[in-house]
Order: sequence, then C-alpha cells, then structure tokens
Amino acid sequence: MKTCFQLFFPIWILISALSVKGQEDGAEFRVLGFGDGFFEGICFENETESEPTVVELGFYPDRRSRLYRLETRPLSLVFFSEEASKDGNLTRVELGRARWPAGADKALFVFFETSDFETAGKYEILSVDESSEKWKAGSVRFLNLSGAELELKLGDVSAVLPEDFSPIFDFDPDVWSVLPLSLRVNWQGEKRSVYSSQYRVDGNHPKLLLIKPPREEGSFRVRVLNLW
Repeated sequence: MKTCFQLFFPIWILISALSVKGQEDGAEFRVLGFGDGFFEGICFENETESEPTVVELGFYPDRRSRLYRLETRPLSLVFFSEEASKDGNLTRVELGRARWPAGADKALFVFFETSDFETAGKYEILSVDESSEKWKAGSVRFLNLSGAELELKLGDVSAVLPEDFSPIFDFDPDVWSVLPLSLRVNWQGEKRSVYSSQYRVDGNHPKLLLIKPPREEGSFRVRVLNLW
C-alpha cells in the first residue's frame, strides 16, 4: 500500500516541472519611443492560460516603460491600435511588428516614427536582448541616434558605434570606476571631437546611454543622456 508521501511526491515533481517550464517559456519586455507623437493607444495581445488579454503600452519621454510580462515567449510581437467602427465593433489596425531577440528572456523594443509615419501609420521597431546574463550591473550600451557612425573611447575600450544600438561593454561592477569618455566623427577626412566627458561605472545597474544629434544645425556637439 502506498503512503501519502509516495502518492504526493510524483505530483509535486509534476507541479515543479510545470512551474520551471512556465518560467522558461515566459518573457518580459520594456518599450521606448522616439518621435513627435505621444505614442498613445499602442496595444499588444498577451496570451494567458484563460484567454488572450489586450494590454495598452505606457511610454515615458525620458526612460524605459515598466516591465510587461508575457506568459509565453513569442517569435515576434504585433502592436496595434483598436478603433471603433460605425457599428460599434472594435477593429485592430496594425502599427508595427517586432522580432523577439533569439534566446532572450527579456527584451527592449524601441519605437521610431519614420519620415512617412503620417501616411503609412506604422512604426519602425528595433529590438535588443536585455537578458540578465547579458545586460547586468557594470554593463553599458549606446543607442546612437546622431545620424553618423562615431568612434568611441571609453577608458581602455575603443570601438566604432554604429547607428542605432551598439554592442554591450562590460566593466567590473565591484570597481566603481570613473572613466574618460570621448566620441569622434570622421568629417571630410578629419576626426572631429563631438563629445568629451566622464563615465561612472554603475555597480548596481546596467546603463543605456542615448546619443542625440546636436541642438543646432552645423554644430559638432552631440548630447549624451542616461536612460533608466
């Protein structure tokens, strides 16, 4: 005759396995938006165990959004708005699609209003992997919106920053170093300095640094902002 423990143990193993599988299949993401609009009414559908749920995104002008949790990890996400038709039914209008970074359990999606957004009505969406094993304390990544490739010098690190996202640069989180940071651009065969400052390694959080174009046309001074 089986004891209660013998009956309970296989059930406990099954529940634990399902719990781990759910954690492995689930995912999280944040969003950012750049453009002249307010990025309102942008939704996605989250597939839950009970029924799909429509969730509206909330954007902030100076930082990432809150975390959005997905029950299952998708290959891509479709973002849409819901518009009421004359008969009162809601119609979905696709606003853009984003590829889920392969193997990532956490992602960042960046929405851009393209030059033809007013007529096309769709966003360009970039996606990057922000999994905890890659995007961790001491790490820094650049989002280069200056419109040109830039030469980076950060402490002993030298690299070329492409337009959009750079690779992740890792520093020792236990050493809160202050490093010289400079950016240069190739202009008419010469290297022109466009930014010079210092960067403090954050031992508690990763950092995303946004590089924005100069405020004045013809200027060579870009702006660098820290986005939380």
